Amino acid sequence: MTIAHRFEQILDKMGESVTIRKRTEGSADEFNVPEFTWSDEATEDAVLTSPTVVTFAELTWTYRGKMESRDRLAYFNQDSVIAENKRVITSAGERYEVDVVDTPTIFGEQILKIAILRRLTEQ
Repeated sequence: MTIAHRFEQILDKMGESVTIRKRTEGSADEFNVPEFTWSDEATEDAVLTSPTVVTFAELTWTYRGKMESRDRLAYFNQDSVIAENKRVITSAGERYEVDVVDTPTIFGEQILKIAILRRLTEQ
């Protein structure tokens, strides 16, 4: 059994279902500025943790001092569609902007994707 497969099992048992949204360009407004909308791209399982909880990823990330308590670290499967500048919406309705995505490897094998999520508070 590979390490990536074991991580998928952890996501199945402990992960929560989140919706990943991508930005799409719509029509231009009266000043010829494109209007953007957000559309659902996928629903995936992810483990979201608070930056106040020490994890192995925090040991190597330089963002440690820049995260706020409302931001999250999120762990996704290796084949996730998560990418920078997308949005993540939890089942509780919390909305996050994907700031950084990292793809750590163990023994040359990509096992998961780790994302830093910035909490969105505007309506």
